[in-house]
Amino acid sequence: MRIIGGKFKGRKFFPPAKNWPTRPTTDFSKEGLFNILNNYIDFESVK
Repeated sequence: MRIIGGKFKGRKFFPPAKNWPTRPTTDFSKEGLFNILNNYIDFESVK
């Protein structure tokens, strides 16, 4: 998975696939999801 925005844009991370199976998601889908979440979560205060 790759972070597509913010301070850590472009970084890759690898979730524990054995415990949490993931599928590739398009950048367009990720951007839409986080635009929605941004209305509910103050990401600036999350560390």
